[in-house]
Amino acid sequence: MKKLTFWLLTLCLVMVLAGCADSDATLISPFTCYYPLQEYSFGIHDQILASQQLEGAGHDGDFSWLIGAYLQSAPPEKASTFPKELNLVNWTIDDETLTLTFTDPLAFLHGVRLTTTCAAIARTCSQLIPCRYVVFTTESALLNGENELTIDTKTTLFLDDLAPETTE
Repeated sequence: MKKLTFWLLTLCLVMVLAGCADSDATLISPFTCYYPLQEYSFGIHDQILASQQLEGAGHDGDFSWLIGAYLQSAPPEKASTFPKELNLVNWTIDDETLTLTFTDPLAFLHGVRLTTTCAAIARTCSQLIPCRYVVFTTESALLNGENELTIDTKTTLFLDDLAPETTE
């Protein structure tokens, strides 16, 4: 009987603690930011993104500030900068979908450059706010002729880290 009581109390405690967890909590800084590479390497170890740590001390939980600092930060060597005047206008989270509305300079990107830029932003954002999908929109322009662009953070292969690295 004591074992049953112990396990029931343990189960209740776990359920209470799980209910107290904040599923929308942001990561504690520093956090990893991702940037599209200027040139892509295709081969045994494919890579399209570069990363670096960004300090956000004092702004944990302020998603707009963190993304603003990220977009204005200097990228690591060999990575591209984001378009000038690119700013986050609005964001919403609904269930597993994070929707981001940017200023129109995002719409000036096309093809691979647009895709890799959105992939870098999606990978960064999905660390800060747990989400499955990141939807990109702009204030008034189309993205590659569409109203929005969606990145699935669970199925998009951002880095092929399963392939063996080689030295050439």
